[in-house]
Amino acid sequence: MPEPPESPVPTGGSPAPTSPGTLVVIVDGRLDAARVSALVGWVRGLLDGGGSTRVVCDVARVTPTDVDAVDALARLALVARRQGARLWVRDPSPELCELFDLVGLARVLPVCRSGDPSGEAPVAAPP
Repeated sequence: MPEPPESPVPTGGSPAPTSPGTLVVIVDGRLDAARVSALVGWVRGLLDGGGSTRVVCDVARVTPTDVDAVDALARLALVARRQGARLWVRDPSPELCELFDLVGLARVLPVCRSGDPSGEAPVAAPP
């Protein structure tokens, strides 16, 4: 399993599947260009190992909520899709959800909430 990059620090040091085929990545702080590149490469490496068909990216502690965060999530969604997986965005702020709508990514970046017993059930899913 690849080591987590220094900049996008997942809580606990490394992601772990919470259910078969699910990889959870917890990201906090600012998602600038350098962190995004490192995060995307790291997630790509984890997905190369196979077995995960769903990536849940917990963004509850991402600040600030800006276009860089949207870009990061769009890039992660693309990497996941290329690896045969699907990205779900867990616990985004209302502002981040508004940005998804504004840039036309609300249907591409499904949202889930950690209040669900599994922490992974979708709040809204694209058709």
